[in-house]
Amino acid sequence: MPTLNKIDTDNPIDPKGNIQLCHFGDTALLFRPGAVMPYVVAQNYDRQSGEWSSGSYFDNLGHAFDAADPEVIEDASLRFTSKDVAQGLTDMGIEPTPSNQFEAEKSLKEIIDVAGENVVHQAIQECIDQSLIEVKDSRGKSLDQMMNAKSDEAEFECGNSLAEMTNELGRE
Repeated sequence: MPTLNKIDTDNPIDPKGNIQLCHFGDTALLFRPGAVMPYVVAQNYDRQSGEWSSGSYFDNLGHAFDAADPEVIEDASLRFTSKDVAQGLTDMGIEPTPSNQFEAEKSLKEIIDVAGENVVHQAIQECIDQSLIEVKDSRGKSLDQMMNAKSDEAEFECGNSLAEMTNELGRE
């Protein structure tokens, strides 16, 4: 898995005038001053020439970073601005004072964190239920293999494996 690489801060501008913000392996996140879509996720980026084989273009740095970061699965992030929160408060008949807005933003962040964890757990369970993934324990035994085992040892092994899988799914 590619990791975030340090940028040469003495020379962050490539020969084409793009500013290198960060790299994940051979994928670079670039800023192109003056462009309508100024952020580029450049695949197979060549630092020496400033060229890349393909790219995705963004007008939002956060979205571009999420697209560049291999740790982000799909585009599963929810973003909102202070302006969105103020409008939401106004739509609900609540004056968007700095205090109301601060409290609303703080609460939204907490709710989104919890909701995100729940979505991941629900998605994994749905994949298991639909047999889209085969659940295996740390020794490579599938759930079917564990359930079909013939001995007291197998029952113990199955119990441990189910506990391991439950822990991996974040359940208690």
